[in-house]
Formats: sequence, C-alpha cells, structure tokens
Amino acid sequence: MNFTYILSKVDPKKIAWSLFAICPGFFASNMIMARAMVDILPPMTMALMRWFFVSFIIFAFSWPWIKKNIPVIISEWKHLTILGGFGMGLCGGPVYLAGEHTSATNIGLIYASSPLLILLISYFFLNEKISLIQFLGFSMGIFGVLIILVRGDLAFFLLVQFNQGDLWICSATLSFALYSLGLRYFETKIPNIIRIGFMSAAGVLWHLPFSIMEFYLWNRNFTLSSEMFSGLFILIFISSFAAYISYSKIIEILGASKAGMVLYLSPIYVAIFAIFFLGETLQWFHFMGCLLIIPGVWLTSLKSSSN
Repeated sequence: MNFTYILSKVDPKKIAWSLFAICPGFFASNMIMARAMVDILPPMTMALMRWFFVSFIIFAFSWPWIKKNIPVIISEWKHLTILGGFGMGLCGGPVYLAGEHTSATNIGLIYASSPLLILLISYFFLNEKISLIQFLGFSMGIFGVLIILVRGDLAFFLLVQFNQGDLWICSATLSFALYSLGLRYFETKIPNIIRIGFMSAAGVLWHLPFSIMEFYLWNRNFTLSSEMFSGLFILIFISSFAAYISYSKIIEILGASKAGMVLYLSPIYVAIFAIFFLGETLQWFHFMGCLLIIPGVWLTSLKSSSN
C-alpha cells in the first residue's frame, strides 16, 4: 500500500500532535551539538558548513521557481540579508561559541527566554501593550535567566563575573528575538522553505570572514573524521530541515499559538539529551530557572481581553 495514501487517511491533527512530541527534540539537537562538536569543528566553520549545505540543498530542489521569480527575490534581498544575519548569523556561530564555555542545559534554558525579549522589544519599539499577566510572566522568566547566569550565587552580581558562554548565548537569544520580529514585520512573496534557503545563504556570507579568521589568525583547524560528518548530518537534516519543516507543519494544522509551545518544551529535551549523551549533571539552579522560565514564557504568550 502506498505510504502517501496511508498518510492521506490519517487525521491531520494526529500527525500534527505526533510532530509536536518530537519537534522540540529536533530544535534541542542543535544545542546538544554545540557541546558535542567542541573538539571536532571550530564554531564559525561549523555554522558556515551547516548553512552552506542547507542553502545548497534548498536551491537544488527549488531552482525552477527561483529562475522564474528573480525580480521578486531581488526586491526582497535587503530583508533576506537582515533576517539571515540575525537568524542564521548571530544565531549560528555564537551558539557554538557558547558550547565551548557553558553547558548544553544552560544554552537550552537561556535560549528559551527569547519570547521574553520579543515581548520587551515589541513594547518599547512597536508600541504593543503588555497585560499584567504578561508582565508577571516576563518578570518570572528574566529572574529565571539571571539565576542560571549567576549559577544561583547572587555574589556574582557584586563580582561582575559571568561565564562567557552564557553571555554568548544571551547575545544569540537577543538576535533570535530580532529575527522573529523581522519575520513578522517583513512581508514576503517567497515560499517559506525557499526563503529559509536565501537566509541560510546570507548566514554563509556572514560567517565566511570569521571562518577565515579562525584558520589564519586563531589557528583553529579541523580534521576530516566520521564524527565531523555525523555531526554535520545531524545539524543539516535534524537541527535544520526536520526542525523547520515539522514546525511549519504544526503551525499549518494547529496554529501559531499552539506551535509556540514547541519552543517552550525544547529546554526540557535539551536537559534530557545532555544527561544521557553528554553526561551533564543538573544543578538546583537549572531546576529553579526552568520552573521560572517556561511558565513565564507561557504567561507572556497570553493576552488579556483588553489587548
């Protein structure tokens, strides 16, 4: 029996909820690889390779559409460059830089706070109103991030000593917030998957000079190995294609509000994977941060009747 025929007989909502269960794991895999690939590939080169192959594969399959719509692409090149810089550039290499200095659990939990920054930026620059319940959620989430940053030791504030890996992931989280707002702000006539391809290509250009610097200034070399190819396979096909395509399918069937819960669940998957695959140990401040960040982010997604 044809597999496509079988899928056509399945309730779309069942497919969506099945994807909902595994999609957070796809996103979490990127943060796990940020730690797992530390001694295998330099961070900027790893990001460049990831986005190069993602864009190459997308362009290979969508070339007929691209040839017919070059004027549309040219009209949106500035938007694609900006979005690619934020979403694939500053959200690429810095995540892998963070993996050299902090745990995958920290990366996952801090990254999960990006909706809090989206809310804050929307309030100050886009004149969006914030309800009392959203403000409460924002406060909870930010406090959770701070607990993780100082590792539960408030004396860190007095000494002003933060883990540079945590600061890198904070910058990537801010960038992802700007990327998400840009996706909402910039209108497009380009299909979503092809748009991702062009943004990925912009990410390649963004990382290129830094990758050259890794080799010639910082002496960051790498050796071809099975671990390197396996890691790239996961980054390209699981962290990129599987994550984005399944997320888009969930949005299509269940709507954006329910799909957003995928990002809230991602740090839980990161913690589980980090324990089993990286041997990380959860500390009390991870639990405290999780108990504040995830409910806090959920509360910020709620809107009062007055909004």
